[in-house]
This record gives sequence, C-alpha cells and structure tokens, in this order.
Amino acid sequence: FGSTIPGWGFATSPLVEGDLLLVEAGGKAGKSLVAFNKKSGGVVWASHTDEAAYSSPIAITFNGIRQVIFLTSQTLLSVSPKDGQIYWKYPWPEGINIATPILIPEDKIFISASYDKGAVLVKMKTAQGKITAEEIWKSRVMKNHFNSSVLRGNYLYGFDDGTLKCIEVNTGEEQWAERGFAKGSLILADGHLIILGEQGKLALVEATPSGYKEKSSFQVLQGQCWTSPTLAGGKLYVRNQKEMLCLDMTGRN
Repeated sequence: FGSTIPGWGFATSPLVEGDLLLVEAGGKAGKSLVAFNKKSGGVVWASHTDEAAYSSPIAITFNGIRQVIFLTSQTLLSVSPKDGQIYWKYPWPEGINIATPILIPEDKIFISASYDKGAVLVKMKTAQGKITAEEIWKSRVMKNHFNSSVLRGNYLYGFDDGTLKCIEVNTGEEQWAERGFAKGSLILADGHLIILGEQGKLALVEATPSGYKEKSSFQVLQGQCWTSPTLAGGKLYVRNQKEMLCLDMTGRN
C-alpha cells in the first residue's frame, strides 16, 4: 500500500469487526486504513491518507451508528466499518501517537500523547444525519507515552510521562499526582489500579479521585518494564525485556 514502516515497527493492533479485519496500514493515496476479509484476506475497502501511528483502533456505537475510531500520525478520525466512509476528523499535531483512544460514554472520545503534546476531549454530535466532533478541552495535564489511561466513573487514571495522575474527564482538572513509578503502566480491575513501574515496582492502588491510596506494593522485576500487566483468571502476568512472571492474585495460596 506504499506504507513507510514506523520507526518502532507496526505496533498498532488490528481490529476484528464482524467479517472484517481492520488495519492501520499507513498507506498512500487513500490507503492509510484498510479493511480485509478476515477469512480470505481480500481487501474490502481502503480509506484516508496518513502515515501509521502506534495507537490501536476501537469500535463504538453512537446514536445507533457503528464507528471505528483511529488515531493516525496526524488525525483522530471516525470511519464506517462497512465501507470506510469518513464520518468526522479532528486534526492532531504530527508526532508519535501510541495510547489508544478511549470512549467516554456515551458521546466523547479522549486521546493523549507524550512528546509535549498532551490530551484532548472531543464530543460527537449528530445533525441532519451527519456526525461531527467538537473539542471540549485540550491540555498538557496528561501526556500518555506508551500506556493508555483507564476510565472509572468520571475520572481518568494514567501516566503523565513519569507521573501517575488522576484527572476529571469532563474538565481535565487534575485531582492528584504521585511519583515513584517513572514511566509505568496500569490496568483497572475491581475498583483498583494494578500498576507496574518502569523499573519493576508492582502496586495495588484504590481507583479513587480523593487521593493516592496504595494498598500494597512489591518489587517484582528489575530492568525496563514497558509492557502493561495482564490479568486473567485471577493470575497477573508481568514482564520486563528478559523474563515474564505469573502471580496469583486470588490470595488462595
């Protein structure tokens, strides 16, 4: 498709939507986003022109309209999964976009990027059968590097580069900030944040806007940890660049 391989490779995840496999291919001349038949591999449609970023797409339904949200190198945009029709675009300064867009129910999209870019919240609207998106707020309060923020209620929790923060999603106002993890990653589980610091510190923190409330922490790994924890069946999987650990989180042992 005439793509240029990104500096850190093709890191965006493909998305299965019905019988389609949607890929941010980064191609030229209207071939940035490509839909393949997931069974045969045949190209069903191609759309948009922009280089590939590292952010993965999400599928949402707004006012009964199915959309796929992509964050490419220079654009946040919505397309129809059926035919690649572009519903709306929001220009985003060219740079390294890694974190995944987040749907803020029922009509808002949050994106964030590091390298001095910041975050923005846009709101979708429908009028005369068309969808538009307008900026609600834009701020440097949250600059996600390689890990996406997580949403609980009206609050987002994530890493502003090397600082863990909680912000109010509708205003962007900072609720609290905590250092000590460097550029870490986190997931949300059962009302808690499971945080893996850049140098292997694992912490369980209550997901509350009232302050940083750590339940426990432990040094589980050494060296650079840039991969988000994975929780499945009561087991937590964490890794650095050399090894992986599986930890029992049930407390049964």
